[in-house]
Amino acid sequence: AMTALVMNGSLDNVPVGDLYIALRNTATQATGESGKIIFGTSFGPFLAADATRPPSLELISPSPGAELWGSDIEVLLSVQAEPFYPVYFQTDAEAVPTDADGYAETLIKLPSGLRHELQATTIGPTGHITTSRLMVHKHLLLEPPVVEGAHTRRPTLRFKVPGSSLIDLQQSTLMLNGQAMMLHQGSASNELYATVSEDLPIGLTDARLNLIGLTDSFSGQQPILEDYAWQIEIGSNRTIQLWPNKYTASINGQPYSLDAAPFIDKSSAYTLVPFRFIAEAMGAEVGWLEETNQVTFELGDTRIVLTLGNLSAEVNGETVLMPLAPRVVRSRTMVPLRFVSEQLGATVDWEDATSTITIMTGE
Repeated sequence: AMTALVMNGSLDNVPVGDLYIALRNTATQATGESGKIIFGTSFGPFLAADATRPPSLELISPSPGAELWGSDIEVLLSVQAEPFYPVYFQTDAEAVPTDADGYAETLIKLPSGLRHELQATTIGPTGHITTSRLMVHKHLLLEPPVVEGAHTRRPTLRFKVPGSSLIDLQQSTLMLNGQAMMLHQGSASNELYATVSEDLPIGLTDARLNLIGLTDSFSGQQPILEDYAWQIEIGSNRTIQLWPNKYTASINGQPYSLDAAPFIDKSSAYTLVPFRFIAEAMGAEVGWLEETNQVTFELGDTRIVLTLGNLSAEVNGETVLMPLAPRVVRSRTMVPLRFVSEQLGATVDWEDATSTITIMTGE
């Protein structure tokens, strides 16, 4: 083993494993060129060795930690190594030389698959090979999951994939709060969805999507195409905003389209809204009793029954008078906004300057 070194007339004890580190600062003095060191022992011939540092690999774009969605993703890599050294990214046959500061950059298109090992390799003057590696995770999904009705306790989750023909829907699952749910094919070939059939607990719910591919004819195995975990906020405090005579609304800042516009009844100055929207926006279950022309709302321990054309409402079995009766307008059932909202535990505010109705719910 080599433990002694003569350099410029001096003797230093240097472990062999740390040789290139100890000599790197004096390499240029000894040889006149960076990266190569001439050394000898007190009892042996002169030898040549590389003083190359391992290349430092860094993800420039997208930023480290960013979610990578879909196909056709290119990443920008940078590497720092010895100045004017050839760098081989991945398995490219053509090298990218570093500049005078030892930097080089390249664009790499990620292939299909969940996890990818990016690498940069340098070859020193004596043929010494040094490689650095970096792991990158890419989603099969084309975009983050879309949660419809997150303000309710029974949302629908939609997922966009490059194509569902290679996904085994029978084996793939969506886990919500520890319960497995079946995935279904959407109206488009690249859409999957799942609808919650039972109330989820209020608050943050753990979600995990596991997409399994069809059996590979060569290996006989079913690959994992996607394994994504995140959290959904269910039934939390929310702010609902509406505007008279407009077909738009917002829930916690997210826009919603209405099939009927709310309006102010001129005789009573009370606002009527589509009964299904106001119920679902607040997280209540709705029902329609056709034989009695009644609509029902259920939220927590509160149950409201309204009868079309009748000022009397039933709240938890007791009769309560309303300022105006529900009615049908252009085939849509409209109910008094303030009455329903307040009976379900929300507060209602009217801003005259912008004609904005704001409903704020509790947990």
